[in-house]
Amino acid sequence: MQAELAAAQRRAERAEAEAALVRQLLAELRVGPPELVVAGGGARPTAQPRTRTKHRAKSRAISRAKNWTKIRARLRPPSPRKTAAIAVTTKTANNERAAAIRWIQAQMADYGLTLEELEAAGCFDPPPPPPPPPPPVCYRNAQGMSWDGQGEMPDWLQRAVNAGQSVEFYRVG
Repeated sequence: MQAELAAAQRRAERAEAEAALVRQLLAELRVGPPELVVAGGGARPTAQPRTRTKHRAKSRAISRAKNWTKIRARLRPPSPRKTAAIAVTTKTANNERAAAIRWIQAQMADYGLTLEELEAAGCFDPPPPPPPPPPPVCYRNAQGMSWDGQGEMPDWLQRAVNAGQSVEFYRVG
C-alpha cells in the first residue's frame, strides 16, 4: 500500500514538473494553447494588429494551434515501446562491445602481445589519406575515348587535329 502511495506521489511530482516546464517554455516562446487563441478577438499576441480581418485572424489561430501541437509533441516523453527498444539496442550494443573486448584480450594473451608492441607496429596510427580523385575528363570523342588535358595529346585527338578538326570540338562541358 505504501509503495503504491509513493509511486502515485512520484507521478504527481513528475506531472507537476512537466507542467512547470511547459509553462516556462510557453512563456519563452510566447505561445499559448489553442484554446486561448480565438478568431476575431479574445486573447491574441501583442504583435498582431487589431486591423486584421476575421479571415486572417482565423488562419493565424489555426497556425498557432498547429504550432502548439508540434510543441506538445516535442515535450511528450517517448513511449514505453520506444524506450524499451532503445534500452534493448543499447544493451545489445554494450554486450557486443564487451564480447569484442574479451576476444581481443584473449588474442593478445594467446600471442603474448602487449599494447606497446601493437603501438610500435603501427596498429593505432591514423589511416593514410585517400588517393586524390582522378582528373576530370576534358575531351571525349564519339567512340568514348577520353583525355583529361594533361600530358601529351593522345593519337586519336592528334589525328583529328591534323585532319583539320578543332580541339574545342571534343571538349566536354
